[in-house]
Amino acid sequence: QVSIAEDPLATVVLGNGTNGVVVSAGSDNVIGSATFGDTLLSGNGGDGVAITGSATGTVVQGCYIGTSVSGMTALPNDGQGVDIGGAAGNTVGPANVISGNLQSGVLLISGATGTTVAGNFVGTNVIGTAAVGNALNGIIVSGPNGNTNGPSNLLSGNGTNRVRPPSGPPRHPAQAHPLRPAAFPTPSTPAPPPRAPVQPPATAQHRRG
Repeated sequence: QVSIAEDPLATVVLGNGTNGVVVSAGSDNVIGSATFGDTLLSGNGGDGVAITGSATGTVVQGCYIGTSVSGMTALPNDGQGVDIGGAAGNTVGPANVISGNLQSGVLLISGATGTTVAGNFVGTNVIGTAAVGNALNGIIVSGPNGNTNGPSNLLSGNGTNRVRPPSGPPRHPAQAHPLRPAAFPTPSTPAPPPRAPVQPPATAQHRRG
């Protein structure tokens, strides 16, 4: 497990003074792994992940960005969870929890064209049952076009909007409670084990003499 946030016992914040991870050039970089929650990018003074410049084909996957190691509570980055600006053709997802940050979960600004954001929890805990909101938007798109939101993002619990497009009214206003799409079925509560049948008390047998 890679941690840029806290000590292995989750008792002391050890974030960077600025961003957690910065990718500013190159292609086909991967942040995280296929193992869900294997990489923790929280408690930093800037963004959890910043992708800028000529970086292309970067994939951010399997990361907790702005939460504690459990994925259930906030350990916020001071900036955005994921900030993409001036870099095209990158992917955020699958299996990221981008929650609890002090600005927005995902920010796409000038030059961030052809970005796909799919398969993420944005503003909730790791199981999608309670809000761990980003202070501002879930996803904010400021300027670029040709980006894809979804499928299978759970966007809820954020301070202002779930998705804010470049212009016009927000597509989804803030929600007080998490919303769960069909792609993330509500975790089931195991049924209690069946009880043994209750036998009636034995009746006394009287012999006639």
